[in-house]
Amino acid sequence: MTTTHSGLRALAITLVMAAPPAAQALDPTVETGLEVIGSVLSLPSRQQSLVTLPLPVSQIMVSDAAPGVFAYTSSADIGLRELKVFGSLSNATGNPLGAGEIPVLRVRSEVRDVLTLTSTLVDPYLVTFELDVDGLVSGNGSAIANAFLDFGLLGGSNVNDSGAYFFGPINDTLSVSRLVSGPSVAMDFTAALNFAVFRVDAGSTVTGAMDNTATMRLILPEGVRLESSGSGTFGVPIPVIPEPGTWALLLAGLGLVAWRAQRRGTSAAAAATA
Repeated sequence: MTTTHSGLRALAITLVMAAPPAAQALDPTVETGLEVIGSVLSLPSRQQSLVTLPLPVSQIMVSDAAPGVFAYTSSADIGLRELKVFGSLSNATGNPLGAGEIPVLRVRSEVRDVLTLTSTLVDPYLVTFELDVDGLVSGNGSAIANAFLDFGLLGGSNVNDSGAYFFGPINDTLSVSRLVSGPSVAMDFTAALNFAVFRVDAGSTVTGAMDNTATMRLILPEGVRLESSGSGTFGVPIPVIPEPGTWALLLAGLGLVAWRAQRRGTSAAAAATA
């Protein structure tokens, strides 16, 4: 389904097809950023947002699990241009879990950016942005997965494409094309994945596995190139920098490995001269 709308962002419109009401997106005025959300039952939700520019890392992620009960993971990687969402909820009781109205598990991943394109073309040219969605929703109960893509000229009207997926395999490509012109244009996009479980039947497990990767793809004609991105890392992976405590553990581990290797070498030399 493809619709046209104006204004900065109207993400609430895109997930109207049974998306959980509590799944709030980034502030509508934010043009560049990453956000991931995960929640289950009455436990506190896990949420991480990153809007500081340029982005210090290209990926953020949240996850939580209780073996045999639930598990979820949500990640947004603007460097690799990937969104991943996974959620699973089990019901070992003899009664349904959830009333079918409020989500008992929800997972969301979203990325936004502003792309500056430069062109040597005289005539208007077509720019296409795509989001491949691959996954599976399985189990018995009530659940839905959503994908959303919004793309257009910065400050102008955007075009969006969205999909709603129920139980079964997911293999879909959202695509938005815009005709633009000029030696330099700024275009913004929003790409998002959402999975929500509203009810799990007795003795069943409902799973949404969209962690095969939803890949974002920018398609440009010859003579047009991506000059820069507002995030500073669109298509350029930036690894997470370990915390100081992590560095200390890593160095200690490397020191232990070196000591053991030296000790083995000393023992071997002693044995050879014995």
